Amino acid sequence: MKSARYLAVEVLNKITEDGAYSNLALRQALGSQPDMTAQEKSLTTELVYGVVKRLLTLDYYLQKFVQGKYQKLTPSIKNILRMSAYQMIYLERIPVSAAVNEAVKLAKRFGHEGTAKLVNAVLRRFAREWQAVSLPNKEDFLAYASVKYSHPTWLIAKWEAEFGKIVTEELCLANNQVPKLCLRVNTLKTAQAEQLEELTKLGWQLTKSQLVENVFLATGVSNLEQEKCFLAGCYTVQNEASVLVCKILAPQKGARVLDMCAAPGGKTMHMAEMMENKGSILALDIYDHKLALIMDNAQRLGVEIVSCKKHDATKPLTTNFDYVLLDAPCSGLGVLAHKADARWSKETENINHLVELQQELLAAAAKNVLPGGHLVYSLCTITKEEGREQWLRFLQEHPEFQPEDFAEELQLELLVEELKTIKEHGYLQILPQRWGTDGFFISKARKIEN
Repeated sequence: MKSARYLAVEVLNKITEDGAYSNLALRQALGSQPDMTAQEKSLTTELVYGVVKRLLTLDYYLQKFVQGKYQKLTPSIKNILRMSAYQMIYLERIPVSAAVNEAVKLAKRFGHEGTAKLVNAVLRRFAREWQAVSLPNKEDFLAYASVKYSHPTWLIAKWEAEFGKIVTEELCLANNQVPKLCLRVNTLKTAQAEQLEELTKLGWQLTKSQLVENVFLATGVSNLEQEKCFLAGCYTVQNEASVLVCKILAPQKGARVLDMCAAPGGKTMHMAEMMENKGSILALDIYDHKLALIMDNAQRLGVEIVSCKKHDATKPLTTNFDYVLLDAPCSGLGVLAHKADARWSKETENINHLVELQQELLAAAAKNVLPGGHLVYSLCTITKEEGREQWLRFLQEHPEFQPEDFAEELQLELLVEELKTIKEHGYLQILPQRWGTDGFFISKARKIEN
């Protein structure tokens, strides 16, 4: 069996060198070690996500101690150094001596005796002196915030222009937090009180969400996808902000619903549960394996009203619907706490391409809605181009759609500005630090009847 740190180095190599997605690479690696304890798995997870999130900060410090040589090191040795530096800076519970000794052992396995001596010397000096290293001057906000919070400078510049320095720092802090694990109770199979009692018996610590009903915030969770209540479909994993999307659409029993970009199906299933399995939901995607995933979720959760269709959602369907959900492909800049590697793989060009795709999808969505029907356009991002500007353009180009005021449906204490944008334009922008959720843009409009 591989040690937690050894496995972490292997996963980090795949992420930093092969471009692997952190969540998928980590899941595959942990799945290959069935005898690893929950504590060891937790350490591997902490090290992988922690290093990827703090990559820029760690490299900034380490370059001061491997002068002129850092970029020449092999990927494995760089990741060993990053992982060790992360433990010293951010994990107080791990003794410095343990971090150094384990790193030297790893350096021998991934390198050679000479490399191990280098790692030992660098880390011992690092332990003594890293706190004396100065960050860039605050007057150079881009450099300062980028290094301190480990975000690319283009993203810092973009957020500073849109939100200002204070909110930008709040955003960065939120992205570096450990995200909440949210479990949404499947009301088709169990009641909230019953599920709370069942999961508490497992030793999980659960608190009810203050934002949405039938959702628990969970800690102390292990082997979630192997747990019998999960396999029986009593709950599913879904962030509170994502749950708000369907709450705002509010599909009624017996309605005809279209989910235009449905995979992996979390919102599809939530709508079916809200409709008490009465009516119909058509879920679209362009990939067969993603449609299969939707139907697997439906079977596990006992959802009977969902059917799938392989279809390019930029092309309107011949059938219209009472409710249409367009949870569109986006830059994902609202979920950086969950997707640790995403901050390093995005560029401005990605956003520009996505804006064009979203426009096409919205144009098709407009044709899919019955007169008198409702449309929700949502995104797990916080960019104005994909969210506010996209939505306002849509309303201007489609006067047959009237923005809907959904503030009362949320049952939340909203700020004056939030109430204003919902009432006047039918949209809500959620920043991650607002309620400690994912960042989301959610908008709603009704198609005027002829």
